[in-house]
This record gives sequence, C-alpha cells and structure tokens, in this order.
Amino acid sequence: MIQLFPVVSVPTAGVCTGGAPNAPVRLQDCSLTCKSGEYFDLELLQCHDCPPGTYSLGGMVRHEIWDQLPDGFSVLVEPLTSRSSFSMLERERSFTNCSKSEWQTRGDYIAFPGGSCVATLVYTVRLIQAGALRYTYQYPDDDTIFEFQAQNELCQSVSSGGDEIRWPTVTEEGKWRTSKSIQLPAGLNVLQWKAMGISGRHQTKPLLIKSIEVSGVADPAVSTSCTPCRNGTHAPGPRSRQCQDCPADSYSGRGATQCTRCDVKTSYASPGSGRCHKRPPCTQNDYFEVHSACDERNNTLVTYQWVEPRTCRDDLPSSAKLPSGAERRKCPPCNPGMQMDYTTGTCRFCPPGSISDGIRPCRSCPPSTAPNTGFQFLWWSALPGVMSSRCMSLEGYTGTGCTTAAAWLTSGDHLRTGHGHAPDSYLILSLKIDKGFRAGRGTVSFTFQLDCEGDCQFVFMQSSPAKGISVIQTWSGRAPKQHFSYSIPQNGSYTFNWAFQKQAWSDDSILPYSANGVQRLRLFDTDSARIDNINVTNTIEGGASVCLPCAQGADASGCIACPPGHYTEASTTRCQPCPANTVVLDPGVVGRSACINCGPGRISTDGKTCTTDCTPTVNGTRYDLRKIGSSFHEVRGSLLFTASGMQYFHVFNISLCGKVPVNCANNITFQSEGEPKSVKALVCRTTLIPSQSLDASGASSPLSTQSVTLGDHLLGITNEAQFGDTRVLEEFYNPKDLHVFFGTPTATKSCPKGRTTTVTLRCDADQPGAGQVTLPSRCPDGTCDGCHFHFLWSSSTVCPICGSQDIKVVKSECIAGEQNVHYLAPKYCLMADDVPGTKKVPCSTEIPFVVQLIIMGCVGTAILLCLTVFICWKRNRRLEYKYSRLARQRSSTPCSTSGNETTSSLKDNSNECETELVAAESCALDDDEDEEDEVSVTVPMKSFGLVNKIRSMTAYKSESGSPFETIQLTEAQS
Repeated sequence: MIQLFPVVSVPTAGVCTGGAPNAPVRLQDCSLTCKSGEYFDLELLQCHDCPPGTYSLGGMVRHEIWDQLPDGFSVLVEPLTSRSSFSMLERERSFTNCSKSEWQTRGDYIAFPGGSCVATLVYTVRLIQAGALRYTYQYPDDDTIFEFQAQNELCQSVSSGGDEIRWPTVTEEGKWRTSKSIQLPAGLNVLQWKAMGISGRHQTKPLLIKSIEVSGVADPAVSTSCTPCRNGTHAPGPRSRQCQDCPADSYSGRGATQCTRCDVKTSYASPGSGRCHKRPPCTQNDYFEVHSACDERNNTLVTYQWVEPRTCRDDLPSSAKLPSGAERRKCPPCNPGMQMDYTTGTCRFCPPGSISDGIRPCRSCPPSTAPNTGFQFLWWSALPGVMSSRCMSLEGYTGTGCTTAAAWLTSGDHLRTGHGHAPDSYLILSLKIDKGFRAGRGTVSFTFQLDCEGDCQFVFMQSSPAKGISVIQTWSGRAPKQHFSYSIPQNGSYTFNWAFQKQAWSDDSILPYSANGVQRLRLFDTDSARIDNINVTNTIEGGASVCLPCAQGADASGCIACPPGHYTEASTTRCQPCPANTVVLDPGVVGRSACINCGPGRISTDGKTCTTDCTPTVNGTRYDLRKIGSSFHEVRGSLLFTASGMQYFHVFNISLCGKVPVNCANNITFQSEGEPKSVKALVCRTTLIPSQSLDASGASSPLSTQSVTLGDHLLGITNEAQFGDTRVLEEFYNPKDLHVFFGTPTATKSCPKGRTTTVTLRCDADQPGAGQVTLPSRCPDGTCDGCHFHFLWSSSTVCPICGSQDIKVVKSECIAGEQNVHYLAPKYCLMADDVPGTKKVPCSTEIPFVVQLIIMGCVGTAILLCLTVFICWKRNRRLEYKYSRLARQRSSTPCSTSGNETTSSLKDNSNECETELVAAESCALDDDEDEEDEVSVTVPMKSFGLVNKIRSMTAYKSESGSPFETIQLTEAQS
C-alpha cells in the first residue's frame, strides 16, 4: 500500500524569493485577529479592508437577523412536573404541549411566547481570547422567569457579576434594554437564555431578544470574510464596521453599496426597507385635526395635517382630499374644577379653596366648607397638564413602528387613538397622581369603546413606587361603550395608563407584506379605541365643582376632619361618634352611613382601621388565637421541577392576627427599576429556586423571586362557609371550624378582582402547639385558579374557650382547713386564662348549724316513728292475748252456757253447739292484772290478722248494741 504525504516547502529566511509555490509567510502568532472593518486573507496571511457593501466586526460577531436560527444556536423546551404524583396539577401539566412555548424566530427578534414550560436558547461559541457579551432584550411580564447562564465545556459557571447578570431586569412594554457587558473567558462558552412561564398563564407578554453580540470570537467563517449588508441597509465605503439603514423612500438589496430611490409619487418606503411599497388612495384616517388655543371669544381654529410619514396618494379619484382652509369652532367648555386662561388659550385648575363648573369663573367656597377635589375630564380640547400620550413599538416590521401622528388625539367630547402606527405598536395614555388621595381612598372610572376588525387589545394599568407596574383589566376585540370603575387599594403616588394595541405580536395572520406588495398593517388602520370621560375622585390635587360642609371648619388643605371614628351629622354639621367596632373610611361622606362596620370577628380601637386582638367572639363563642397568631407561620408548597433538574417551589408566609406583617423578599434583581425587593402583607407568597452554587461560607442559599401579596387586609373571621364572594373550599368545610378571610384588592392580569386567602382553623386535640397546615389535595400549591388560596390549619390551640357548663370541677379531701379544687376541660375546648387549673380553697370539718338542725329534726322524727310502731305493736299483743283466752275458755267447756241471757239449743243429728257469750266489760288486762301464761290455740278461722280484726271490730256489733266482738264457737271449731 502506497501512502501519500503532503509536501510543504519550508523556507530559509532570506533565501526563497518568488517562484512556485509562493514563498510562505512566517507568522509569530497563529491566533491573529483583524480589526473592525477588516478580514483575514488566508492566502496572504494578512488583514485587508472589507469592500463596500460589506462589514466586519473583527473578532466580534453580531446576530440581529432572526429569519431562522443562526449557526451555533439551538432551542430546548421541556414541561414542568410535580412531585405530587397524584395531584391534578401534574396530570394537567403532563399533557402540556410545549411546542407553542419554545423560542420562535420572528425576523427582527427571537421570542419566548410564554406558557407553563421551560424554553432554553443555547448559543455555543469558542473564543480565542477573553471577550464580552451584550444582548438587547425586552422583558415586560414578571410572570415569566428569565435567567441567563454562561458555562464552559465542563458545565462550570464562567460569568461574573452576580445575580444582576443572572436575572435580567424587567422592562416596560415596548422598551428595549441592553444588558451590561458580560465578560467571557477564552475557550468554549455555552450561553443559555432560559425562560419559564411560572404562573401557568398562556396570555403572558412575550420575552424578546433583538440582538446578541460577542467579542473575542475565533470563527473562520467570520474572521476570514466580510458580511454582506442585509436588505434595507448599505455600506458606501470600504472598511465598514456596520451597515447603515436606507433613508425614507429608498430601498436596497443584500450587499448594497447605496440605496435606490423610490418613485415618490406612486410608491414609498420606510427607513430600512428592502423594497418600495405601492401608495394606496388616501382616506380620512390619513389626516387629523389640529386645534389652536382658544381666543378671547372662546373660539378655536381647526386645521388639518397629513399623518407623517405620508404613505398614501391624494391624486387618485377615490382618494380623500385634505380639507383646505381653517375652520373656526366654539371651544368646548372647560372640565369641572377648571376655568379658561385666555392668555394661553387653555384651561387651568382653579386655585385651592375655589370651585367651578367649567363654564363660569372660579369662586371661593363659603365658610366652613371645602372643595371636593378630583380630576373630572369630560371635554377634550387639549390634553390636561397631568396627562400625556406616547407611542411605543416592538419594531416587529421592517422599517415600521410609530409615526409622527399623536398616539391619542383630542376630539372635543372624546379621545381617540391616532392612525398610521404599526399594528404591534402600543398607544399609551398616562394620568399621573403625585400627591395621593384624601383619607387614603379614591376611585378611577372611565367610559370607553373599542372599534376593531381584528383581535385588538385595550389594557388598563397602574404603577406606583411601592407596587411597581400591574395590569388591572384587559379587553380584547370589539367592545361596545361601557363604564369601568376601580377602587384605589392604598394611598400613594400613582400613574394610570391606558394602552391600545391593534394586533398582538403572536398573530400568525399578520405578515409584513401582502401578495400585491401593499403592507398589511394598513388593514388594521381603522381599528381604534375611544375614551369619553375619565373621573378620579377624592384626590388632594386637581379641581372641584362642589363644596362640602366641614364639621370643624376648613383650612388651606380643605375641611378639618372630624376625629377618628366620628362622622359629620347632616343636620347640624357636627362631629358625632360612630358605634363601637365601626370605622370612617371617607371623611367626605356626611351622615351615619360614613360609619362602616368592621365585620365579623374584627374590632376597631382607633376608629380608622379594623383589626383583631386575636381573641374573636363568633356567634357567642370565644376563641384565643394568640398562641399561633402572634407570629408568622411558613408553609411550603409542592416541589416542581423540569427534566433538566431545575426546581422551584412556593413558600407562603401567614400572619394570622396581623399584628406583625410578614415579609416576602426577593434576592434576585429581576424586578423593574425602582420596584421594591420585598413585599409586606398579612399573607404573601415567594417563589424559591434551589441554588446550584455555594456562597462564600460554603452554604447553598435558595433564590427567591416573584414575591406577591395574597392578603393585605383581614376581611373577617366567621364560621360561615362564605364571606362576600369568597367561599371555603368544599374539601375543608366543617360547620364546627373557624374561617379567617384575607384579601388584596390589587388587580392583576389573571385576577382582575384581586386575590383572596382563606385559612380554616380546625380544633384537633391530637395536634399540639402550632399544629399542622394542610394544602388542598387537588391543588398542591394552595390554589386551583391562581386567585383564591386555601389552607387548613389543625391545632389544639384553636379550639374554642370552654363555657362554665363545659368545665368539670373536682374537689379533693379537706386537710388542715384547705382543699384543692381542680378544673378540667374536655378535648373540644380550651380553658380560659382567668380560670386556673387548680385552686386552693378554705374548708372546715364542723357541721353547719343549719345542717345540725336538719339532722336533729330527722333524728326526732325517726324516734317518734319508732315509738308509734312500738305502741301499735304493744296494743296488738294485748288483743291477741284476749283472743287466746277466749279460745282457751271455749276449749275447756265446749257446750256450756253461762249468764242469765245465754240461750243454747241443740240441732238435730248434729254434734255442734252454738254458744253466745255475754259481752265482756273489757278485752284488755287491768293495770294491776298480771299476764297469764301464753296458751297456743289453733283456731281454723279465715283470718286473725290485726287489720281484719280491726275491720271486724268496726264493722260488727252485737244485737245489744255492744261495741265488743262476739265470737260464736261451734263444736267443730273446738
């Protein structure tokens, strides 16, 4: 077998000159890189300038065209799972289709659309020297967790900068942000952008990355050639570091050195366009009104202007013409609380202490009254000074975005959105409240309607230094005229925003161009939003149209309010105290209706706030919750994790009685600039991500993020299954349980009515101390819908206080004049604090005088009864003796007669005889007669009992009328 070896000429310095092959060039360093605007020639082994129409970043690479994934990029996507294998949450997520949650290329950017999946954008790049990374992104929705990691080929973290680099900052909608420079070492680097829709909502705002730029790259495909300019850009000269966009009404192809002008009469092109577009006929939406300042006659001059850049033709027969000349119109009246300033031709708020209906000049309020200030906008000749409008674009279409037309236009009796902007642009109207609200309470209400052919969106938002940006309500598609009202959750400085977007970025039906070359964005140019009026009540600043009576007079700031817990009586305008356990939330309300009941289980000690002392009384039953309610309690939810090992879980902090608010802190900087890093509330939730790295002490501390409040206020404590709109979970309901309801009125995109939390307290003697908190079996994270949270707290310390009828009293033996009295409580209730478990009481062994009298009476009665029985028995003995003697006498002379009046007769054929005894003078012994010997005679009579004898004595008398008994004895009886 013949082996072939390459032949390489090795020159000797200064010997070889010319010839074939060419003389090799000796290089001192094989890692040579060229500067920006240069490329490395492999034949000459030296750097050359890039020709016109191309550019080079030298040792740097930039990715900003996302028609498809560039080389070196890959996308991974995986669903979330739960360790609660039998939970409904896992069953739902196990069937989650993550194909719609992966990173998607969108031409000018790459996007993560959201969803309950983890999507990772991976870029593998090798650096020949230490370099840096910068990327431009848009991260408007904090319901998505966005994480960046840089690792080497051994999966070791190589990025520095701490959590600020790992967790990018949230941005405003439509606003791009460029990250800080991230230093990368030489060698292989694996860059990962990981996004996770942790809330499970599918309507989250997309996460966008527009460009990624890395320096120190050793890529032959980049460093040995120049990159042609993309469509819509050009590089007029050599050694270009980047290409320039073509100006308006011009275009260019790939690798262009100059831009080509369009026929401005029939076509147009936006800056950076790769082609010219046909100009359609103009319509009424291509121009707008311009109102001048009102003059002394209260007239305004109305002119018309084309929307710039102008993209339509007005020379076609079907074209709408721009109205010529100027038209004078009557200025609409000023809004209530304002008056016309003819020096500037605009309306201004009345001075403090005065009012106006918007037509007449301002006038001062009468004594002991004050203006009811607020912002009431009914007429729109110009935007008030506290309001502003702007357009923000995602730059989703090449060369399009926001035009020079105003985002919101004033139209006399209403506001409407401007035309000519790209469908993905946000048209934002803002109202700023700097000084807050009187008494900390107020409302924002407005009337609007949406006229849309497509799937437009109208969003009402609020932002504050304490709470950041939050979406209150969202409407989609065509919407008839309607009124919306929102109550301010707490006092402070607010900015309220109304944002309108013609089409969402994710609508696949929207393409930059149609088949005939006309931009499709004009199809939605008629879509608009309209606002008729805006009303903000109870503000410190602003204007007023009416004066309110003051109970205690007025000062420069307004009415001198009644003391806390007092209301203003309508008839006398005096301060009157409210009933117990009521508060006054709005001092401007006159009458008894200003007193608001605190609700079940709550009390008020200052007349301003409703709270609980942790010893509520519900339906006559007292509870003592101080053992578990004086401090906070932590509850952990189910552990969720991805197939790659990324885990997270929710931690809930609960302050049952609210004496010490709980704190849910964020230790990563994903929040917006100026947004606090912690949330203080009665119930809050934090998302914890177990850290994979160790700190300086060698410990691994979890990362906390997305802290949200689940309950700012204690709403009530009751044993009813429902309180307001909140209902106890059926799994946790028991009529004997106690339910504590919390709520937060702050609306979110997924919870327009705010969030609520229900803590069910169950008496369980088998759970001592703090007991155990259980989450719903079907909802392992405490909620089934993300808005209503439920907890079951079982403990022996939440049992009701025992009543006097429930306590068992046990007394011990009396020793030395004292005895112990024990008070025992059953399992279903607790002993009150004022009832001791054991108490010593004095005692005595002497019988009380009353008892002695009772005993003496009883003894006397017993003796008397005994004597009576003895006497009766004695008499009975004597009577029996009498009978015995009579029987004995008869037995001795069976048929003899005695006495003058005794009559005897013998019957024929009979041995019997009848003897009639003379009545004796006495049947008893005389006092001086001795008792003879006892004679026992058996007399076969039916009954000789004492009772029958007495009955016979009373029922029978002899013929002579003697009351003594006469016994007739026959011969057989003897």
